[in-house]
Amino acid sequence: MNRVPRVLTVLMLAILIFANVTVPRVRAQNPVKLTMLGNGGSEAENKLLNSIIDDFNKSQSDIVAEFKPTTEYDTALQTALASGQPPDVIWVAEESFLNLAKAGALQPIGDKIDNPDDFYPALKDAFSYNNQFYCPPKDFSTMAMQINTDMFTAAGLKAPTTWDELTTAAKTLSTDDVAGIVINAAWDRWGAFLYQAGGSITDDNFTKMTVNSPEAIASLKYYADLYANGGKSSQDLGAGWQGEAFGKGQAAIAFEGNWIVPYLKDQFPDLKYQSIPLPAGPAGQSTLIFTVCYAVPAKAAHPAESITFINYLVGKEGMTKWTSAASCHHARALPRNGQRRIPI
Repeated sequence: MNRVPRVLTVLMLAILIFANVTVPRVRAQNPVKLTMLGNGGSEAENKLLNSIIDDFNKSQSDIVAEFKPTTEYDTALQTALASGQPPDVIWVAEESFLNLAKAGALQPIGDKIDNPDDFYPALKDAFSYNNQFYCPPKDFSTMAMQINTDMFTAAGLKAPTTWDELTTAAKTLSTDDVAGIVINAAWDRWGAFLYQAGGSITDDNFTKMTVNSPEAIASLKYYADLYANGGKSSQDLGAGWQGEAFGKGQAAIAFEGNWIVPYLKDQFPDLKYQSIPLPAGPAGQSTLIFTVCYAVPAKAAHPAESITFINYLVGKEGMTKWTSAASCHHARALPRNGQRRIPI
């Protein structure tokens, strides 16, 4: 009997072991295929998330996950849930969570997430219903003010820290070619100014609407005046969003979250800018925080595999890579007052 092939096989395995060479993982014959539906962000963010999903797919052999972003997310999500055959994982924003949880559209998977107590209480509360933690937060993003430092230096201006200083800067930096500030008529921008003025949407007990208070009206007037005095919208400038207008040098000031960082790095690497806190209003400083969770629909076909996938995304490996590009903040390192679109 020829023993040479067997001896060679043993020798090759020994070489691999002692050389610390990893034998490629063999993919399961019929791996479970998962689809995650999410809101389409910037190209840089989507590229980073896809690379993390690739890492997950390579880390095991039983599951293959895929991310499907869409710019019309709310409509796509409602259609998917109504179809009875939803994606395996969906993104749920804090303001949509309660309605979906009450409707029985989500599975409560919080008790199946690794180390759930590592999440800050405010985020867990934002995604809890009937004392059940439903879905772990993907991350959180904080709105700030971006200023073009070259434009500010050329105009001899310092970064604005108050409403009056912001108004002055917007007027001064406005030219025929450049808007002093790019500003859109949107709640998720004006809302910060509402709280800076001392206003609110409801009272503390959520029993009375207060959005028509004198403070709220004053904030809306100030926000509108910013547009009237040196401001333009991204549509006015022919840009897809405020970040694009700012990156192209069409505006000297913008209000965006930390998602703008990888976008500007990727699309406008030579732009000189700073991200600084929003200016203080009559009631002081305030900003907005944005977050979504990774949720499993109630009718998802592969809940166990979906939870395995989510645990990777919010675990050490996934979050370390996700936060490396400063596109978001780690959901397990959040200031304890960090719910979506409320002041800090």
